[in-house]
Amino acid sequence: MSTIYSGIYSENLSRELLSVREKVEKWSSLGRFKKAFSSHDHAEALKEYQETIQTALEEMQLLASLNTTDIMIELKNAEVRKEQRRLLDRLGDAKYGARGNTIEEVICLTGTRVEILERIDSWIRDTSSSNRVLWIRGMAGRGKSTIASTVVHSWKYRASCAIFHFRRGQNTLNTRIICALARQLGRSMVPEIKQAILQSIQENEDIADQRLDEQFKTLLVAPLGRLSYQSHPVLIVVDALDEWEDSKDAVAFVKLVDRHSSLFPANVKFLLTYRPEAALIRALEPREWNMEDLDSVTSVTHDLRRFFQHTFTRIRDDHDLPEDWPSSEDSERLLEMSQGLFQWAHTAIAYIGERSPPSRLRGLLQRPAAWRELDDLYHQILSNAFDAVKLDPIRTELLSWILGSLVVAPNPISLEVIATLYRNHAIFHEMDLGDIIQSLHGDILADLNSLLRIPPSSAEPMRLMHTSIHDLLVNQQRCEQRGYFINRTLNHRRLATVCLDLMQRDLRQNICNISDLSTPNSDIQDVVEQNVTKAIQYCCRSWSIHLTDGVLWSESNAETSSIQLAALNSFSKEKLMFWIEVMSLVGATAEAILMSRNVHQWLLQCPSEISDSFLTALWNDTQRFIAAFLEPIMFGAPQIYCSALPHCPVGTKLFECYGNLSTIRLLHGPQPVTWSSNLWTRSVGSGVVVVAFSPTGKFIATGSNDGGTQL
Repeated sequence: MSTIYSGIYSENLSRELLSVREKVEKWSSLGRFKKAFSSHDHAEALKEYQETIQTALEEMQLLASLNTTDIMIELKNAEVRKEQRRLLDRLGDAKYGARGNTIEEVICLTGTRVEILERIDSWIRDTSSSNRVLWIRGMAGRGKSTIASTVVHSWKYRASCAIFHFRRGQNTLNTRIICALARQLGRSMVPEIKQAILQSIQENEDIADQRLDEQFKTLLVAPLGRLSYQSHPVLIVVDALDEWEDSKDAVAFVKLVDRHSSLFPANVKFLLTYRPEAALIRALEPREWNMEDLDSVTSVTHDLRRFFQHTFTRIRDDHDLPEDWPSSEDSERLLEMSQGLFQWAHTAIAYIGERSPPSRLRGLLQRPAAWRELDDLYHQILSNAFDAVKLDPIRTELLSWILGSLVVAPNPISLEVIATLYRNHAIFHEMDLGDIIQSLHGDILADLNSLLRIPPSSAEPMRLMHTSIHDLLVNQQRCEQRGYFINRTLNHRRLATVCLDLMQRDLRQNICNISDLSTPNSDIQDVVEQNVTKAIQYCCRSWSIHLTDGVLWSESNAETSSIQLAALNSFSKEKLMFWIEVMSLVGATAEAILMSRNVHQWLLQCPSEISDSFLTALWNDTQRFIAAFLEPIMFGAPQIYCSALPHCPVGTKLFECYGNLSTIRLLHGPQPVTWSSNLWTRSVGSGVVVVAFSPTGKFIATGSNDGGTQL
């Protein structure tokens, strides 16, 4: 395999060298004065060729050093690949953090950010220094995420790379950072790195359920620390640390990196980006790490001018505009208005290029005093979008609902999911799903393309272009009482109702029609994709957050609370087991425990006049049930009915509702009536040396000599 790749890169390298030779020969044939006038341009071009050749050489060196024997054995052995997939599945899905193929779509324009990217490249190559961490700081809109993605895109064939982009509001996914990074490294083309990660997972298959520090030590420190002989770069990028919902978690992660950085080989590098917020500044600044401060960079004017020139050329081609549009004066005024913010420039260009570019450019330039900051630009775009539908209350409502869904969604949400959630809206009467998607993309959201990332595929996650848009929409004061303010509580509440209704309608037993009870989930992911829609997957993973954040126990919304409780009651008594089945199929069993626990805690706080003791007990049973039978449920969804339910305590509310779904009956031996008092055990193999009571007196925790704990 490496021979094939090396051949390809040899051809590429030959082409690059030929181009360089032709360039040099052409320049050499010029007269002395022409050489003088063109020397700067040629120097820049030759420098770009030099960087391309350097990249190609490093890629070839990596590929040439791979152990082709190990790779071929792995390719030919289906059982080996199956076991690798199973182990990586224990870590959950890594697509969220890496954002799928969006890395290619957000890289820096060629010829921009040259100096900072060169410094980062030098830092990655440098294995002589003990400084393994580089952090990039800058205010919103400075281009931190784009630089991070560009670095990974540039090094993906020269190093083992892993990247995680934090997204505000999606804390459930943000907590998977370590597992997502490890899963990406576990698919490295370098066999030694891949095997080290897989071995750590094999030895700690429940690591995804452990604390952040345990995951860090088990999945990163232990496997990578054993590879001191390995010279290939390992690049771990964590983008937008400031968007971690709890700043304490972000600070804890920084401290983990600092505490263990000396245990990593010199070829392991951490690249962190963040906005300068107080907690992170206090955590990062005392550390003697390399730093790039984008707020102090003074040379971005050239990069922004190049960006405007490039994008205006594309807009002229798309709209058949004359070569002299826009005028140099207008371009310079727009450059001045950007005030060094790449996010402002990107948003402005997206807005101008959507439709009638000359008119939109004039609109921006006519109010230079008012439209200078990001908020003001967002206000103009949002106002235009809502003004376009203000005469139609139904369209206005739908537009507001979609924006609200994007803001509060705790998991990635696609246009297909949005269309499914709102297909019963009055505006879509008797339309099929494909037509609804088309209507959303081409009509309802048409004026917001500059603020939303809507992928070509309706199944790919859509999102707000930048965190600063989210921050504006949820701040009533900054929205200035305009119609696009997003009330998070109301939007969570509406989505809770929608999710419960959709699950009530579509969930059923054995949703994938599995006939072989021994089939592991890892073997039928293609079947899962066909039978479990993206909308159902979203609802199953998100409904509890929408419910607990959307229904707040207070006298002011007692009636609303009663409505939500009724919907939850029906779902819990009729579809709960089928929800667990879907969570098993999509690899989110451990997540289901946390969701069940949160719902139970939420029910415990319910006012007495509307509380339901049966429902509260049922959700306590649910969290105990999933935790007690975690291994078989994670292995395969059919095990819920043939392994877990037959051993469920018969006196529980869960067994009362769903015991009849058990496919096996125990004929001999006692079946437990209630749950054991022991909640969980972790490797207690020696004498107990310490005991502690919880503040409420309900729980006892013990610790033993071997480091094991018991609750």
